[in-house]
Amino acid sequence: MPTYTWDANFEAAPADSDAANLGANEIRQVKVAVSEREELEHNFKTGTQPFHKGGKCSVLYVGNTAEVAALANMGGDAHNCTLAYDTTANSWKYYNGSSWTTVTVDHGGLGGLTDDDHTQYLKLDKANQTISANIAVSANKTIDGYDISVLGTNLANLEANVANQVFGAWATKAANTAYLANTDGFVTAFTKTSNEAIIGYTDSNASPTTARARARDVYPGNKGSFLMPVRKTDYWIVKDEDGAGTNVGTIYWLPWGV
Repeated sequence: MPTYTWDANFEAAPADSDAANLGANEIRQVKVAVSEREELEHNFKTGTQPFHKGGKCSVLYVGNTAEVAALANMGGDAHNCTLAYDTTANSWKYYNGSSWTTVTVDHGGLGGLTDDDHTQYLKLDKANQTISANIAVSANKTIDGYDISVLGTNLANLEANVANQVFGAWATKAANTAYLANTDGFVTAFTKTSNEAIIGYTDSNASPTTARARARDVYPGNKGSFLMPVRKTDYWIVKDEDGAGTNVGTIYWLPWGV
């Protein structure tokens, strides 16, 4: 600490009335006072770093991590600091009197957090915005109760299904045999020449009993036929009225959406 208080009284010394033979001593006292004052604010004496010390913060140094760490004798106490910019870590550091500490800023303490001054960011309560890049949504994240990841997958599948909604190959089937429809499709069946009806059944039961289509020979030599739609995962079967199957002619299965 300085020996002298640097005030108006000190600055007024030596007085005009002081003896001339005290001049050399007064000059030495002023040199000591100046030296102590400068040493308080700066390291400037032989063998020390030319840096600011205690007092108000100042921007003092720019260097890499090793160069900043090598600085010593910063002086001051925990209430004073010296600043340096670490070019390796791209961060500010302050010297608290014994060590260098990285300066951190709490985002919540920044001003203007509610300002809508970043036009590149999406704001949930702002109208007329455009999303110009892809957004990935994690599973089980919902908007208005809907899982977006599931909806996205369903839309992709729907698009693929629509693009692939074509008829498959015709397949010949047998009477009195229940079939599981692995896709949507159509059944066509013809009667034989006897005057007996054929019936198409389809529902969710493994042995379907719900009649959906019917055909009969009206005139001798003429064949009747029907076209019956079948839903995917339902079962279907074609019989004749007496269940023997002898009046059932050719049966075709035409799958849809393969």
